[in-house]
Amino acid sequence: MGLGKGFGLGLVIYMILNLVMNLLIAVLSGTDIGTWFGGISSDPYLWLSNLFYVNVGIGLTDAATTLLGGITSGLTAITSNNIAFGIIVIIAVILPGLLTAIIAGKLAKGVGKGFASWVLIVAISYVAIFVLFILDLKIGTGGSVFALNVFPTLAPYFVLFDELSIIIIVVIGVITSLMWGCVAALAGRQD
Repeated sequence: MGLGKGFGLGLVIYMILNLVMNLLIAVLSGTDIGTWFGGISSDPYLWLSNLFYVNVGIGLTDAATTLLGGITSGLTAITSNNIAFGIIVIIAVILPGLLTAIIAGKLAKGVGKGFASWVLIVAISYVAIFVLFILDLKIGTGGSVFALNVFPTLAPYFVLFDELSIIIIVVIGVITSLMWGCVAALAGRQD
């Protein structure tokens, strides 16, 4: 029961936090809120990807790269007198993963279950993004905009279903799972 509770509530919390952080980043970067929500109809697959990762201009990368890139972007914004935006970007790259890992670990009530619940959250997120990309490619805008926004790390190498692309996505998922999974495992530790 602990694994299911940690995974289920953790996934919902992760999705809500990602959406809120993406909305805050959009608002503070000057994007019109109507335009941002208008993306639901103009580019639904890209918009739905906001539930599964925080877009700070780096795209879907492993947790360590997102943290370093997001913190660097935040510090750059702070030094150029955009303090609120810089602080939100730094919080946005740390908060969803950290808070979700802690909550999932606590709810899972065990080191292994906490780790497993986070790994499942990451797996579902990456599969969802990949499925959204495929849907966009088949019935949406053609996939190119979505692919290059969500997978910019793959842009130089990206050939649809290229083995290298799939391997990179899997490796990124494993790194993200290990990084925040350790936090979930520590939070799930029973004293």
